[in-house]
Amino acid sequence: MTAARQWVAADFGGPEALRCIDVDVPDPAPGHVTIAVRSAGMNPADAKHIAPGQDRKLLPLPIGYEVAGVITALGPDAQIATGGGTVGDEVIASQVTGGYVTALNAPASSVFAKPPALSFPEAANLLLVGTTAAELLHVSAAAAGDSVLLHGAAGAVGNSVLQQARQLGVRVIGTASSANFDYVRQFGGIPVEYGPGLLDRVRAAAAEGGRRRSRHCRQPGGRRRIASARAGSPEGDHDRRRAARTGRRLCLHRRVESA
Repeated sequence: MTAARQWVAADFGGPEALRCIDVDVPDPAPGHVTIAVRSAGMNPADAKHIAPGQDRKLLPLPIGYEVAGVITALGPDAQIATGGGTVGDEVIASQVTGGYVTALNAPASSVFAKPPALSFPEAANLLLVGTTAAELLHVSAAAAGDSVLLHGAAGAVGNSVLQQARQLGVRVIGTASSANFDYVRQFGGIPVEYGPGLLDRVRAAAAEGGRRRSRHCRQPGGRRRIASARAGSPEGDHDRRRAARTGRRLCLHRRVESA
């Protein structure tokens, strides 16, 4: 048993509804680990989670979906998603319940080794954003030499798409406000501004030639589904973690270069 402090929503609303309470974290069950939380990720999904209009029987409501910390105990047969796992390992975990806490138990399958180059605060927000960005690139079928149009390039998910696309050799034309152009360029994107005339600006940015084609995902039956990321919600596991931190629709269109 581990004594911990946890933030919960005592009522529905904003930050004013949060209260810090004492909780006891039981020893980890089989296949679970206990994590001493060093940083908790913060996402728009957290605010939605405690928004007014919900069943008051849910209260008090734990808040927070991802954390970074250190393993303090392992249940029987527990092995983290990246392999192994021992007491003292620095880790990150996503899709947890009640991440605004000093310690928690999580399924080992949802726990990953923390990248050594990242601090705990940097790592705490890695998974929801990063997996959403990876899925956007996956469903677009973008490959080295392709170009994609990314809406919301200066947002949290957009930033991760830019970095992952650069690793893949994918060229990104990203919509953003003019104030964020340098930010988009910093991560390898080619910024274009929102607003009237957007299509012409995108065409100009992609003017070096090649056959253009929009690449959309299609659901069974041929119905078009645009890859998108909206303000985070915990149902990401149901559709490859499309939930993320940006509240704006975020789409990828693929441009296929001619040989």
